[in-house]
This record gives sequence, C-alpha cells and structure tokens, in this order.
Amino acid sequence: GSDVFAMTLPFADRLEITRVHMSPEGDVRFPPIDPAAWREIRRERHPRGLEDDTDFTVLTYERTR
Repeated sequence: GSDVFAMTLPFADRLEITRVHMSPEGDVRFPPIDPAAWREIRRERHPRGLEDDTDFTVLTYERTR
C-alpha cells in the first residue's frame, strides 16, 4: 500500500490524485505532496452522484524539480 507510493514517487513526473471528501477508516495514505516539488495544474470537483457516498476532487500535479 503506502510503501509502494513512497517507493515510486521519486520516479513520477505527474500525479493524478483523487481526493475523496470524507474520512473513511483505513491504514493506507498517499504521502504528503511537497509544494516545493509539485505544482497543481488542474483541479476538477465532482459532486456526489446517485450511487456515491460523497463528493470528490481530481487533482493533477506536475513535478517542478
């Protein structure tokens, strides 16, 4: 889970992150995104659909260094 994120993050040039607007239980978290290393280039908020539990936002980041 989170080990895979941490191991592969140094090789990424772009991140596509889905932020779910709730706090479900779980033990896997994506590492914090360092604003010195990543720039947000897109943000698209999606309202909860008929079969969804909550809203979510899709964020795109590009590496700056």
